[in-house]
Amino acid sequence: YFRTLDHQLLAKDAALGELDIKYQELGYPVLIAQHLFHELDVMQPDQAQRCVELSEVLKADHLLSIDDYLRLAQALTTLRNWTGLLELSNQALNQFENSDRLLALGGLALDKLGRTAEAHQQLQELINKPDPDHVALNAYINIASVSGFSADAIRCVESILEKTTEKEKQLS
Repeated sequence: YFRTLDHQLLAKDAALGELDIKYQELGYPVLIAQHLFHELDVMQPDQAQRCVELSEVLKADHLLSIDDYLRLAQALTTLRNWTGLLELSNQALNQFENSDRLLALGGLALDKLGRTAEAHQQLQELINKPDPDHVALNAYINIASVSGFSADAIRCVESILEKTTEKEKQLS
């Protein structure tokens, strides 16, 4: 797989297909499952689904890292599996208690499931931190502005601009 990519970067999809075939032929080794999990394009629905399937193999073998959870969250978001995303967020938070990003993903899932008030409350706790996660801030501002909490969204943006000295972050 990696040799093919070194010579022909555009052949990635075909090489991934071959790697997946070898994965099955060799009896589903975890090492190849890890490579597939990290190489699949989680923005493509079919590959996102495969990533979700492979995550079960990985979870059976070892604890996922926070990066693995975030990658799996991207796949679930692509698939618009909001219940799965909420479950994943809760599960990952048992392992990584202080992850603002995981809390923000849970807030996004709550919002998409129609539980906007819960999402707003969960994200509001995050934005009051001294250096809140940018994903949490974006999610909070979007949910607050769409849900009729425009004044809260405006205060949040103003607070960010007051605290941030970097021009790039201010512009964002």
